[in-house]
Amino acid sequence: MSVSPRGKSKNDFDSEVVIYHSRKGSWIFASLVAGIIMASVAMFWYLAHETSDSVPFAMIVVYVLVFICVIHVAIRLLADGGKVALIIGREGVKFDCYHLIRWNDIEEIYIREEDEGADTLWLSVKEGVTFLKNGPPWALWLAKKSGLHQHIDITRYGCLSMKDDDIRDLLEQGLKKFREP
Repeated sequence: MSVSPRGKSKNDFDSEVVIYHSRKGSWIFASLVAGIIMASVAMFWYLAHETSDSVPFAMIVVYVLVFICVIHVAIRLLADGGKVALIIGREGVKFDCYHLIRWNDIEEIYIREEDEGADTLWLSVKEGVTFLKNGPPWALWLAKKSGLHQHIDITRYGCLSMKDDDIRDLLEQGLKKFREP
């Protein structure tokens, strides 16, 4: 992810701060996926042709299912590479997959501490604010049941090269500067 201020500096909110999805990160991930898949195919070929034991069918099925999921993630990352991920400006915050969230709509920016894995950065909006795009009704229903109709995980916007703390600082600066009392 890279940052491109449309002004003098990234802290200058007279203009917008634009954060892009990383092309480099997506290509690195896709290359790693391709390498792991080729190594696994070579391992299965070796086991099938050089040893007397046959490769268990269940193991092949599990590997194929995992590879399908990982390939899907790699394709999505490659498709997003270079596109705008996040715009922080005078009007508010615009994510690539949500409607504009105005500064007055933001309730809190917080770090959620995870038991397993890294901590995540979240933004919550006030009750009644609609930021989800019109999507499949079942997905919107599930978002409301899970509470995700008011909370956004920002971590995926910063995990490739920009730290969550940097995005949090930018958002807090925007709140201080543009939120009406």
